[in-house]
Amino acid sequence: MARTSLITMTTAILCITLGLVSLASPRRVPVSSCCTSFVKKPIPLEVIRGYGIIDGTEKCRMKAVIFYTKQNKVVCAKPGDKWVERIREQLSARLKKSSKQVSGDGSGSFTSTTETITFTTDGYDW
Repeated sequence: MARTSLITMTTAILCITLGLVSLASPRRVPVSSCCTSFVKKPIPLEVIRGYGIIDGTEKCRMKAVIFYTKQNKVVCAKPGDKWVERIREQLSARLKKSSKQVSGDGSGSFTSTTETITFTTDGYDW
């Protein structure tokens, strides 16, 4: 009985850790998704659930940081903008803090996902 309980508890902690890590971890964006324009105004940190990176390849010539909002919007931003770097640092710090609280030692696994996304820069109703 105790062994089953230990396995169940370990599985639950692992699932929680993976869920928290995947919220804010940077993701590689599918190559078919390229940014053609960028948002100019900063996005409130409270509405962002994660971000992805486009490195700028022959398929997508423009480098970009893609923010995923809680309202399921995808917003392209310039990697060199100060506000973009600040938000990325804050998201990484939040991820690191969440990971340490759950796992205790800061270790964890990262997962990647492929998803269909629609880019938007219109409006600011995040």
